[in-house]
Amino acid sequence: MKLTYSSLLLSLTLFANVLFAQTEDWVTIKSDEFGYIADFPQEPEPSQTATQSAVGELYLNMYMYDASKSGIPDDNLIYMCSATEYPGEAFEKKTESELDGIFDGAINGAVTNVNGRLLSQETIELQGIEGRAVKISIYDGQAFLYMRLFLRGNNLYLLQVITTGENDGNSDIDAFFNSYRFLVVANKK
Repeated sequence: MKLTYSSLLLSLTLFANVLFAQTEDWVTIKSDEFGYIADFPQEPEPSQTATQSAVGELYLNMYMYDASKSGIPDDNLIYMCSATEYPGEAFEKKTESELDGIFDGAINGAVTNVNGRLLSQETIELQGIEGRAVKISIYDGQAFLYMRLFLRGNNLYLLQVITTGENDGNSDIDAFFNSYRFLVVANKK
């Protein structure tokens, strides 16, 4: 079969329609305070949690959709994005080694918190901002935690999707991560 320009264009159009149809009914949230947008399958719940850390009290500012409690069929259990502002100098002023230490600490903390096993970790970039993509096995592969982490300004941005082992690798994981964007100008205090 000979691939023509028109058949290639048709294939790409169909692929794009499938990709966009998948998220057309999703809910877009926008955090002006932390400068990002993200799409969720349903309306997420906002929350703020205080936690003690080695650098003092930190506030986890989060949007989460718990599909496991919604009664609406979904391939994933949890969708979450958060921003945590850290005191002191901006992450942009840190050395590569210091940044690696921050990423490693957050990833190791996640692995410990879910009693999991780190399966993969890679360096990624979003709009010129370096980050990490992580996959963690939970309960020996009965569930998986996918994470994306970014450091921007004084903020640690974290995205997570938790899915069951039988739904591992479903397209909504990528749809959620691919919807996430930083706003050009973050309106910080």
